[in-house]
Amino acid sequence: MGVSVSLSTADLTAVPGERAGCEVLVTNTGTVVDHLTLEVVGELSGWATVEPATLNLFPGEEGTVELVLNPPRSAAVRAGPVDFGLRVHSQEDEQGSTVAEGVVTVAAFTELAAELVPRTARGSRSARYELAVDNLGNHQLPVQVFAEDPDDQLRLRVEPESWQAEPGSATFLRVRARPRRRFLRGPNRTIPFQVQVFGGGETVELDGTMLQEQLLPRWLLPAAAVLLAAAVTILVLYFTVLRPHVTTAARDAAAAAAKSEVDAHRAELSPTLAAAQRKADQAGELAKVAAKAAGVDQKVIDQIHPPPLTLGPAHPGGQTGGPATDFRIQTAVPPGKSGTAEKKIEDGKVLALTDIILQNPGADTGTLELRRDDDVLLRVNLENFRDLDYHFVRPIEFGPKSRVVLAVDCRNTGGPCSAAAYVTGNTRSTG
Repeated sequence: MGVSVSLSTADLTAVPGERAGCEVLVTNTGTVVDHLTLEVVGELSGWATVEPATLNLFPGEEGTVELVLNPPRSAAVRAGPVDFGLRVHSQEDEQGSTVAEGVVTVAAFTELAAELVPRTARGSRSARYELAVDNLGNHQLPVQVFAEDPDDQLRLRVEPESWQAEPGSATFLRVRARPRRRFLRGPNRTIPFQVQVFGGGETVELDGTMLQEQLLPRWLLPAAAVLLAAAVTILVLYFTVLRPHVTTAARDAAAAAAKSEVDAHRAELSPTLAAAQRKADQAGELAKVAAKAAGVDQKVIDQIHPPPLTLGPAHPGGQTGGPATDFRIQTAVPPGKSGTAEKKIEDGKVLALTDIILQNPGADTGTLELRRDDDVLLRVNLENFRDLDYHFVRPIEFGPKSRVVLAVDCRNTGGPCSAAAYVTGNTRSTG
């Protein structure tokens, strides 16, 4: 009694993500009708099956089943030879059960993915990024990374530049961008660059941006204005109050004449001291006005002596001033449609918009509009730019409860439009 098994081919090849198989011939070598159960053992058991999984054979009868291979397209299924066994269990003769052994060669496939975080970084001297590279294939992959600036405005460095990526592994790299030229003062500059990842014949291209800032800290000029105002106040107080010119009476005069002379001098000196005090107060006022115009915080101004006077509105005539603010407006508009995204200004606040960076990372087509409520302030074609930087000498003001609207008319033939805007400026209270 017993059973015999033979495979139609000894060399099997399986491609991840595709179906493959071979025929298996099973013979009942026993003397009675037998019920046979077939199963795959070994590493293949997770993605290999037998169809049908059972047979009923008369003595000496042969039956055919199919060994089906369906490996997933995953890094967990490594490329190369894999041993397996096909076990046939006899219900009538436990000792007659048998196992047929074979080898399946899993084909290699290459899949590479990468992501640059953040896509936009800012700095005056340098900007730092992190590059994540994933080997999603099922075999070891030599990977190389190159970073370049088409306009040669940046010095780019990647660490490491090359390595051997294991299947299913994620590697994190440091990317550093340094501007070749720096500037002391002025609006931010947008400098784009590209990162290319090569491995196994595949290439992944990523776009990055450095937002270069001025070298001088923004708090430096207001602080210098405060120091200058304090110095002017001290000088005025010294020359008008601490060193008054007092004329004394003659020492040799008679007591009555001396008393009369002193009283006369006191009467003359009183208006002079009052005038000096007024001058000191006026100097203090001028120092506070200069500090206020430089955007110095009110708490710092209150520390200037003589005691501070109550000034008028902080920002008359639509000047910017106030705390700096920034925000991002992101759109997502389906192809062939129009849509908007907006930022609403708080009640009692005024936004003075000084800079705006329009971004088109997906190379979308169509038109992009910047609106103040329903009024169109700016209109550009999406296909004409990837990153577009505007600096307004005269800030654009958005009043309380008004809306900063980004409107997109998407003319893509494929995916949705994802244009965005990064806005910077100042806010102030209306009261």
